[in-house]
Amino acid sequence: MTFADNVRTLERHPGAPDFSQRVTGTFDHDRDTIVGRWESSSDSSNWKPDLDLTYTLTQQPDGSHRITSPRRAGETGPKYVRAPAS
Repeated sequence: MTFADNVRTLERHPGAPDFSQRVTGTFDHDRDTIVGRWESSSDSSNWKPDLDLTYTLTQQPDGSHRITSPRRAGETGPKYVRAPAS
């Protein structure tokens, strides 16, 4: 795992050489949103997009915070991923 210039990257290279994964997430200026992408590779060199993601830190009415991600098409409201550690 690396973290540089507001970008976190995590790579997974299993024992089987034909399937590697990585996720890269970029924090916005306020550090309350992460926009990222999962990618896969059959040779650990040529990466193909797999899944785009966005996580947002939101403040709740009681002052607590939650990390949310968008719902799928047709769903409504935020999907709570987890409450960050206090």
